[in-house]
Amino acid sequence: MTKKMIKTGMLLIFIFCLLASLAEANNKASAESQDTLENQLDSTQDISLEDARNQKEARLEELSQDLAALRIRASLLADKTTAKDIEKLENELNIKKNESPLTIGFK
Repeated sequence: MTKKMIKTGMLLIFIFCLLASLAEANNKASAESQDTLENQLDSTQDISLEDARNQKEARLEELSQDLAALRIRASLLADKTTAKDIEKLENELNIKKNESPLTIGFK
């Protein structure tokens, strides 16, 4: 009977150790999986950030071109002296009188 209890105790200790090692292996695999996911997320965010930078640079280029066009239009309008000339120039540039100068180039 004592031998049976010792064998049962040893079997329980063995099972407990096995479960502990399985839990440790599971935690390690989970941590590695989490690291892999974080690395993938970081690389995805890097791509997204690069795309965002490219889009920002393209938008800045468009805005600088629009600003140059607005400066030319303002210069042309300033050179004209009569209201009739200004109205004619506005019609040539297809500018509505109620539009603000900031929206002229963004149609």
